[in-house]
Formats: sequence, structure tokens, C-alpha cells
Amino acid sequence: SELFGHEKGAFTGAEHAKTGLIETAEGGTILLDEIAELQPHLQVKLLRFLQEGEIKRVGGTETRHPNVRVLAATNKNLFDLVEAGRFRSDLYYRLNVLQLTLPPLRERGKDVMLIANHFLQRINKAFQKEVQEFSPEALQALANYPWPGNVRELENAVERACALAVGSKISIFDLPSALQNPKLDRSVPTATKVSLTLKDMERQHILSVLDQYDWNYEEASKALAIGRTTLWRKLREYGVEQKP
Repeated sequence: SELFGHEKGAFTGAEHAKTGLIETAEGGTILLDEIAELQPHLQVKLLRFLQEGEIKRVGGTETRHPNVRVLAATNKNLFDLVEAGRFRSDLYYRLNVLQLTLPPLRERGKDVMLIANHFLQRINKAFQKEVQEFSPEALQALANYPWPGNVRELENAVERACALAVGSKISIFDLPSALQNPKLDRSVPTATKVSLTLKDMERQHILSVLDQYDWNYEEASKALAIGRTTLWRKLREYGVEQKP
């Protein structure tokens, strides 16, 4: 009923008639995201709309003729799904008037940096931090990583790095471990997510970097892109005893 709407009393809980998304888009464009996940009975109704230009609300008898342009998107190969019998071939060919294929992130070259900087500015504002840039090592890690999760994975990586960054620059140690070590086995399940504040995450990150440099404050502060005075202040703020 989300796509095509329903009439009052069409099913339990349908106390009022509802206009579907297709009717709502009258005179405009509707984007059907993840079209490959559309259930078979809805594929039939969508095909009828595309062929005949008409729909019926669930529980209704009136035929409606909305004037709507349809765009569909998917991250799956629809032709393979047709071959496997999981997507209607007639709907596939009806949709396939003009096909645009976006290459995966690993094939986008310098676009990775542009997209990462876009996410940095947006997430930076949301976290109310002043992270301005990526270190050269971090940029190299972003460029070398294959990004199996595409843009969503990149956005999550930048969000994590922005939250962990101390100072104005994201270091390679702020990035997920898979980016620091591309050969890391990604099949190992991650730990259960725990709700942490930004301060908790920052504290853990600082201690992790200090451990990596055997508590050499000069080297750790360089890796964190902050001064030693700032590092000491952070340790006092988090109640961490400084090691000689």
C-alpha cells in the first residue's frame, strides 16, 4: 500500500484511505530504490503501471492514471536475478529504457578523496569538532583500500576517524584497522557494539596510540597530530597517570 495506496477498510487497521507514493509523485519523479527487493506481487502491479499507466489502490476498484516518471536503483545485477528467476524479465526490460551504471568506489580514483572530504565537512559539523584535513598517510590509506562496502563504508570510516581525531588532522591511526592494514582478515566478526561517548572514544584512541609507541610522548603526539602539552592535558583530563 506504500506504493499504490489503499482505501478505507482495505485491511485491518486501514481506518482511512491513503494516497500511495506513486500518486503523491503526480507530475514529478519517483525513485524506487533497491528495486531488486520488490516482492513478486508488487512487481506485477508495477509492470501494469509502467505498461498501461494505471493503478488501483489496495481494496479499491477505481482505476487511476498518475503522470509520473519512474527511476529505479539497485546495487545488484538485475539481469542475473532474471536469469535466476528472482525478478520478472518483462519488468526488467520495461525498466531498462536508459541504464546508468555507477562504478564501485575502488574504481573511482581521486573521487575517493573528494567524497571523503565531503563527508568530513558534514560529519565534522555534526560532531561540533574542528577536524580540517587528513594526514598524508591517512589519504594514502583511503586511496589504497578496495572499499567493498562502497560509499557507505567510506562514510562510516570518516565518521569514526572524525570522532577519534585529536586536533585538526585525521591520522592513519584514526581510521579503521582494516585501512591501517589492508591485509587484515575482514571475515573475523567485530565485537558487539557498545555505546560510547566521544570522550570515551578519544580516551581509548589516545591510550591505544601511546601503547603503539611504548608511551613515547613525542612520537605519540606526532602520530596524533597534537603537541605534547595538549597530550599531557588530555591525559590529566581523563585521569590517566603519566608514565616516566
